[in-house]
Amino acid sequence: VTEGAHSDSDDLGGRPPVGHWRLRWDGPQAVATAAQMKQGGVAFFTGVKDIRWEVEHRYFDEALGALPSLKNAPDLTSLQISFSDNQLLDEHLTKLGEAIGDCAWLTSLDLNFRKNEITCADFVRFGEAIGRCTALATLKLNFEDNQIKAKHLGALGDGLGCCKHLTKLQLLLGKNEIAGGLGDLAAGLKDCALLEQLDLNCTGNELSEEHLASFGSELRNWSRLTTLFADFSDNSISGEKFAQLRDFSKMMGNCATLQCLRLDFQGNQITAEHLRAFGRGMKFEHFRSDGRRIALCTQLQVLDLNFEGNQIATEAGAAGSRKGKKNRGLEMFWSFCRKISKCDNLTSLNLNFANNKITDDHFRRVGYNILKCSKLTRLHLNFANNNLCGEFFTRLRNDQLTSLSLNFEGNQHLDDKEGATGLVKLLGRQLMLRECTVALTGTNVSESLKCAILRACEADSCCPQAMVRLKEDFLGLQEDGHDAEELSDDKSSVESLQNESNSDSDLSGNSRDSAATSC
Repeated sequence: VTEGAHSDSDDLGGRPPVGHWRLRWDGPQAVATAAQMKQGGVAFFTGVKDIRWEVEHRYFDEALGALPSLKNAPDLTSLQISFSDNQLLDEHLTKLGEAIGDCAWLTSLDLNFRKNEITCADFVRFGEAIGRCTALATLKLNFEDNQIKAKHLGALGDGLGCCKHLTKLQLLLGKNEIAGGLGDLAAGLKDCALLEQLDLNCTGNELSEEHLASFGSELRNWSRLTTLFADFSDNSISGEKFAQLRDFSKMMGNCATLQCLRLDFQGNQITAEHLRAFGRGMKFEHFRSDGRRIALCTQLQVLDLNFEGNQIATEAGAAGSRKGKKNRGLEMFWSFCRKISKCDNLTSLNLNFANNKITDDHFRRVGYNILKCSKLTRLHLNFANNNLCGEFFTRLRNDQLTSLSLNFEGNQHLDDKEGATGLVKLLGRQLMLRECTVALTGTNVSESLKCAILRACEADSCCPQAMVRLKEDFLGLQEDGHDAEELSDDKSSVESLQNESNSDSDLSGNSRDSAATSC
């Protein structure tokens, strides 16, 4: 990587080195660099294949003026430009598109317009210009925190629809005002028939089930779609429009080529009834008139669902007792879990139900159905800050698991009586386990049982070089008066891995100070 321009560097001094440029325009030399780019001609750019360009707002005009010179870069295939926080308007977007459209040989384009003043009202012209890059296969656009309205999403979709050779599209639209326009966006993308990977971020846009249903109705246009990431967190998915949520998931279930599905519904008002509607729509299986089962989503291998901070469970059955009064919500939750068990080819499952008042009755249904996923090798479960006692932890047994991650932080009813002993038994039976993480901060599991969990992980016969990472609360056991011999074998592992452990992240993405085991 060559620093083509930087505040503390000299000017380019003639033709820069060939290969990859990294231009960071945050100093006065940006003016001189712009002049060189405009006057250098083809010889100046020969051999340059990849340009990464970061533009500080004071030098936006210079960058916009230098962009047309990129047409003189005959070897350029990858272009990444960040105009984040630059007060860009729609008129600037049009000029930028015209300049990039002359780079017909581009195969990868990454544009960051985060925190500007773009409405996308005239986005069709930008899209038509980008569409002239007929070799473009990968496109990433970041429009987070702009002023995009729902009525303009149709223009955004029509513009992107001009890029008919796209196979990978990332579209970040968080923190705008696009509710009501999601279907128009998807309809505009119908001509992108070669699309295989779609990453859509719509967080914080007051989307409802109705908006999701209109988006889902267009999924049929992408017959080659293998990967779908959709972030619908912090929206307004609530109320009683369960049928529309079912319609949304039904269209995903009809994507016969789908292999990887990641959906984020964190911070909505989703209930167990929403979950049941979602599961029914996915139709991981359905029956023909002759009674034979036909599995849909037959190619689905990776499933990642985030329902953190919703309203999955009710107060009934709180405190984790399975003797709690049966309620309709439990049966709906069970219906959702049964649908997951129909994914015959599932190898990786990540479920996040943190902060949902989940009880042991709910967890029992998860564990029971996971056993039916015969090809599952990677399981990550986040049940932090719920009402678990751990009565049914042993139900998670799956002899083929190689990676297991469990987050039970903040479950104050989780103690030695059932939860910790269940974890010891569970980990001791995972004969194929290669990687394991257990988070127990904020529980009532004793230090001695935590150590037993560690030893169960170490004793795994398939981990001959097992590494145990102990966090601070484990290291404090000896100081608290517990038997030093109990920790002697573990402490040597701690000291050699402590620095590495400090850089780890927990299941929710934050730095962990929890009790954890990793082998």
